Amino acid sequence: MVNASRLVGLDEIEIIIFTHLHWDHCYNLKKFTRAKLYVSEKEYRFALNPIPFYMKSYEHPSLGIGCPWEGCKFNLIKDEEEVVEGISAFQTPGHSPGHMGVAVQTEKGIYVIAGDLVFIRENLEPDAETGWPFYPPGRFYNVLELWHSIEDVIRRADYVMLTHDPSHFEQEVYP
Repeated sequence: MVNASRLVGLDEIEIIIFTHLHWDHCYNLKKFTRAKLYVSEKEYRFALNPIPFYMKSYEHPSLGIGCPWEGCKFNLIKDEEEVVEGISAFQTPGHSPGHMGVAVQTEKGIYVIAGDLVFIRENLEPDAETGWPFYPPGRFYNVLELWHSIEDVIRRADYVMLTHDPSHFEQEVYP
């Protein structure tokens, strides 16, 4: 167990679970030399051969810029899987074909790391103008899957962690 009162070295990280393989979520992953890497099988397969519209998101080798995860070995998750006790990855397609959420059981409840399923806290708030229970972000590959995935995350989670929401920097440590 790592002492939370000190910074953790990159070589101490044992597991990384990717919500998806867009470049901004995996850019420096090769620096984590000891980590086992987990990603959705569907995401991995799509990222190997995305449609042209998504080639930049995955930094596809055909663009000549170098894919950040090229040559890495991934443990592929098909449906839902408990990666370690209390931490499960589950399918949340919509932002990308194989996007996943990560549920973490804590003493304060279940935290779901939602990745880019929703970008900011306001996306989860009801929209008075439309009457919608939440307002999905504008970057998605399939709005129907995105909608149902957001519903699933809300059902599962006591707390939702959003990758691009600045409010998460207000707290240094989470349970």
